[in-house]
Amino acid sequence: MSIFNPKLSKPRNFNYKPRFYDPEREKFDEIRKRYASGDDYVPGQIVKTGFKREITRNEERRKRRRKPMRLIVMILLAAFLIYFFFVR
Repeated sequence: MSIFNPKLSKPRNFNYKPRFYDPEREKFDEIRKRYASGDDYVPGQIVKTGFKREITRNEERRKRRRKPMRLIVMILLAAFLIYFFFVR
């Protein structure tokens, strides 16, 4: 009579732990928790932080662009000096 009284088993439990880590998401969650209570809110602080971050990024980009440009200028200067002193 197992048709009328089936033995039901419990569903399997999975111990799932995600391995993906997103540092930007962590920062976002931390900022959201900090400002969720509203106690530490300073008007314009988030905007100022964003501007500072953007300025820092722009400075890093400029520094990366300067290195190849400096090398090109030095090579052209060396080529001009070699031409001026040895070829003429």
